[in-house]
Amino acid sequence: MRTVVVGRSLVRATILLSLAGCADNPPARPSSTTVTDSAGIRIIENIRPPDDSRLDWRVGSEPAISIGALEGDDPYMLFGVRDAIMLPDGRIVVVNAGTMELRVFDAEGTHLATWGGRGEGPGEFRNLVRIETLPGDSIIAWQWPATSISVFDSQGNFVRTIRLERSLDDRHDLGPVTVLRDGTILASQDPVSADPFVVELWDGEGELRHSLGTHPGSERHVIETFTRMVLPKTFGR
Repeated sequence: MRTVVVGRSLVRATILLSLAGCADNPPARPSSTTVTDSAGIRIIENIRPPDDSRLDWRVGSEPAISIGALEGDDPYMLFGVRDAIMLPDGRIVVVNAGTMELRVFDAEGTHLATWGGRGEGPGEFRNLVRIETLPGDSIIAWQWPATSISVFDSQGNFVRTIRLERSLDDRHDLGPVTVLRDGTILASQDPVSADPFVVELWDGEGELRHSLGTHPGSERHVIETFTRMVLPKTFGR
């Protein structure tokens, strides 16, 4: 299996993209399930899955491509890397949140272009967090918290904005979580700030299609030391 490593920057940000590949067969496992006791300890060995029921690959020991540098030209000086995707033609798009840019590299890791930037205008961002592809060759990028998604074509030209309006609950912003294969956008409120939080399905035009209802938010606890920290519970609901 090939691995792409994206960036060690001033904040030592690293993104791994795994690309499909093949490797040696894994070690053989027991062919049947047995339960035995040894010195009072219960030992269970599970049946080996059929050979055609799983992917026969491993992560490679060395990266196929490394993008980013501690010293070098500006496009390779990554800062605040939050996400990255590989396009069908092999290009790699990296979310460089330190500059609110989408930086595009070829399959060998050479910088090709930079899209977006910090600002309030079309195709610009205040808090860029994620990118994904839509069916076809469109690319979407979104901020958090925000209700707007920027759509770019495959060459980085800004096309339009998709706006997710608040629906079941207008107390908190609704933001995208991921894009399904058919282009449907899974969106939710932030489970940390909203309790309960809303989960919904929207289409590529920003129209509500289905509600998945409300769900319990994250449980938190406060630690008072030299400062006040709010942390999620380890075994929350």
